[in-house]
Amino acid sequence: MSRLGSALPASGTASQDPRIAALTIAYLVFVVYGSLLPFELHPLAFAAAWAKFQHIPFLHLGEGSRADWVANLVLYIPVGFLVCAWLAGQSRRPLVLAIGMSLSLLFSAALAVGVEFTQEFFPQRTVSLNDIYAECAGGALGAVLWPFIGMRLTRLARTILQGGRRARYAALIAYGLAYLALSLFPYDFLLSFAEWQRQLASGNVGWLFAPNCGDDCGLKLVPEALAVAPFGMLAALVFRRRVTLVLVAVAGLLLGVLIEGLQLSIVSGISQGASIASRGVGVMLGVALLRLARRIEWRRMRGLARALIVLGIVPYLTVLAWGNHWFSENWLTVQAGLARRNHSPTFKAQVAVAALKGDKTLAELAQQHDVHPNQITDWKSQLLERAAQVFGETSGQAVPPVDIKTLHAKIGQLTLENDFLGSSSNSL
Repeated sequence: MSRLGSALPASGTASQDPRIAALTIAYLVFVVYGSLLPFELHPLAFAAAWAKFQHIPFLHLGEGSRADWVANLVLYIPVGFLVCAWLAGQSRRPLVLAIGMSLSLLFSAALAVGVEFTQEFFPQRTVSLNDIYAECAGGALGAVLWPFIGMRLTRLARTILQGGRRARYAALIAYGLAYLALSLFPYDFLLSFAEWQRQLASGNVGWLFAPNCGDDCGLKLVPEALAVAPFGMLAALVFRRRVTLVLVAVAGLLLGVLIEGLQLSIVSGISQGASIASRGVGVMLGVALLRLARRIEWRRMRGLARALIVLGIVPYLTVLAWGNHWFSENWLTVQAGLARRNHSPTFKAQVAVAALKGDKTLAELAQQHDVHPNQITDWKSQLLERAAQVFGETSGQAVPPVDIKTLHAKIGQLTLENDFLGSSSNSL
């Protein structure tokens, strides 16, 4: 029986599924594990870590770093969702749901604060109020979602596991929901008119092919078409003989317009006309494949199908690796990979100074130096916090806030002096 619902009449509750508890614990372990990578522990006194944690900054991130902020929010949605499911179970009693949602929200907030504090001992991780706010919002959203869609999703999962004709419908519906959700990932939506102007003027938009789509843009249309084929299968199962290829093609084109329109509204999205056509073809392909599958006697093909799967998995993985450019990229040695991950203090200072100059955006610096934008922001904050120590102040003294404009002017002055001295030495 549900923990909160055990004290209520049986009519208002349902038995607790132990798999929800196991799934909740497994996901919590995943969240903590992923939040502390790459596990480079830096010994630090608890009092010093707590004092530092009390002054964590709120970072003013641009659109290039929005995906990372939203990723923290999305990461904690299942936390609130699963914890609320574990506490409230299948109960529909308002009191049980309210208590479950409240405790789930408190747990998500405590987990977020605990993880961010622990990251103080791992210098490679960026600690900020932005992350805490995003993670608390994600936990709250997940807790609210459980009473509205949690039980429906539970029934959907059970129907898939039971097998049979209804399981086919349920599996295709679950796939469609997952596909639509992933189509908008990482959910870095445009938030201002200026951002919309930059998006439309960028290379992420094209009537046929977007310039930023890449040289192999035509090949990318193939997996796009295959990915929407299950939508055609679902339509054929639901409407049976009333489905014609023309109607399916129109529905696929409308689906493509919807997805490409949504892609246009996110910073990292690429929207192009060719992808609309590929989805129309993909939905028609799904209908054709289902009609072909109905003509095959699968009982006779069962043994042959297993052999084909075993023999075809190696070529499939090879083609998949080729499509992701594994064979065309230059591979790093283990030493080189560790060197790229453990950046030297000189490298951090150079990147932080470049960020202070403002000649390039965070996204451009991140691409140039192969560093995450949030990491650059953290290095810049550290440079500003410790700038006064360079001129003789000890770490124990109170450090006044640094005037960024004055620091920018000083950097410009030093740059001009270096250029002048360099040109004078060359003339001599």
